[in-house]
Amino acid sequence: MDAGLAAVLGAVAGSVGGVVGSIVTGRVQRDGVLMSVRAEHLKQRHQPRHDAYRVFLRSMTELKDRVLVDSYENTRPAEEDAFRKEINERWIELSLFGPPSVSAADGILVREHARLVVDAMATARERESELVRLSEDYTPEALQGAEGAAGQAVDHVQAAARLLGRAIDDFALSASDALNDDGTKRQRRPRFSFASRRFLHRHSLGR
Repeated sequence: MDAGLAAVLGAVAGSVGGVVGSIVTGRVQRDGVLMSVRAEHLKQRHQPRHDAYRVFLRSMTELKDRVLVDSYENTRPAEEDAFRKEINERWIELSLFGPPSVSAADGILVREHARLVVDAMATARERESELVRLSEDYTPEALQGAEGAAGQAVDHVQAAARLLGRAIDDFALSASDALNDDGTKRQRRPRFSFASRRFLHRHSLGR
């Protein structure tokens, strides 16, 4: 290889290296800017998210605690309507503040479990009413059946509340992770576990 060709090749290699270096530097700078912007965005949303998570957790915990007591007392339609309204309002606020990793996964499970608890409350109230409304000439079999149905309905309410409690615990962990995110982590799409997908699918078909 003569000296002229070597000089040309050296110049080309240097030029290519400079271009590659500029591209890499540009990407690093761009990623740094994006990370800084995201960190500032998360900082501004931290307190509103914290407040939304806290109120959501408090409301859902109050619903759970209404059920998981030694002596459960049946609700009335007005109380059930108030719980449904509270669930919807808190869910709307939560879904607005996100992020999807919280609202679109664990948050949905809490909402659905809470709705199932209220539905179970209504069923337990109806079974108690059927027991109270037994005709005066009821048979022992009829009384036993009505008492059994009422007892099973209450058991179902408390079982639903225990599932809600576990969903609340999972949500609290996800919410804590979201609040501790300082913007330096890569965002990931929310992922449902197999059990979560099966739960939502099964209960959506049952409606």
